[in-house]
Amino acid sequence: MQSSEITKALDHILEQRASLRVLTSNAAMLHALPMRWARYVGLLPRLHTCNLDDVRATGLSFALDANLDDAFADRVARFAGDKRCLYATPKVHRDYNHTLGEFLAWTHTLAEAKLPRAFVAQSGCDRDDIPWDELDVLALDGGDDWWMRSDVAIELALIAHRLGKPVHLRRVATPGRLVFALRIGARSIDGACFGELNVEELIHQLWIIERWVAQPPLFGGSGRPLPVRDDSDDSQGVSVEKTRQGERLTAQEKT
Repeated sequence: MQSSEITKALDHILEQRASLRVLTSNAAMLHALPMRWARYVGLLPRLHTCNLDDVRATGLSFALDANLDDAFADRVARFAGDKRCLYATPKVHRDYNHTLGEFLAWTHTLAEAKLPRAFVAQSGCDRDDIPWDELDVLALDGGDDWWMRSDVAIELALIAHRLGKPVHLRRVATPGRLVFALRIGARSIDGACFGELNVEELIHQLWIIERWVAQPPLFGGSGRPLPVRDDSDDSQGVSVEKTRQGERLTAQEKT
């Protein structure tokens, strides 16, 4: 796609102002979260730290990820047909071919269980490598060089939007990746850093996401994600604040 086409498509996505869910394995924190924020969060359960009954008890949306433990088949069976499931994805390998093979081996089982099937695209993929007919959700993974500094991941996200398939971003652990997720209209993200926040800190992050969804011009009109500036430059309405968890986004008040 031409740069102008990408920019126009991304601007159209921002105009839709779709909400973004943060998925975390910290069920206890989600239990303590005020209901006002429920539409912005979901659970990514780990069997060795989270009882499956707790998943249902939260009443929240959730995702099933085989990379979290070795009990994927059991979870697929137990949650078959559950409409709160955002996606289910089999184990993801470090190379595209193994990941594709794993996905194709599970696609019939997941379809029978009536669970949305997520395929994880990563470094080395292009548009012709993606099993578009089989997937229900496109998940993006890989290093920054692939999905933040090239057009490939952006183009895959745009194709998914055109086909009516939600986009999920994995391992969102930096402000730049969160900006990227919002810019391409991702419907959900996950990252270990979110599970390390307390309730107040998570609410702060969700408030920023809510504000950005309501004010897409913060991103400007570029087809690429804006760089996250340091605290000395608030021209884009974004700064990076140092916390004990590392970096987090803070919204600058406009004057």
